[in-house]
Amino acid sequence: MSSFSHFLQTCDSTFPVGSFAHSFGLEGWLSAQANPGPKDLERFIDTAVGGLLRQVDFPVLLGTHQAVLSQDPEMLRTWDDLAVA
Repeated sequence: MSSFSHFLQTCDSTFPVGSFAHSFGLEGWLSAQANPGPKDLERFIDTAVGGLLRQVDFPVLLGTHQAVLSQDPEMLRTWDDLAVA
């Protein structure tokens, strides 16, 4: 295992450092790759992180933003409930 993947594991939430980090499986992916390059990492990020951002985080951010702009506290509560569900 490379020193970079060891570093990523040290940043993982399983260590009692008092914070949370979600790597989307980056450590395991790095361990399974023979010689990953920048394009491989780009594909991993697009697949593992990009889909979640497009389908979850960005819609919640947009809905929350619209609720704030329209000064609609009920809509804001709804988006907050969805975000922490």
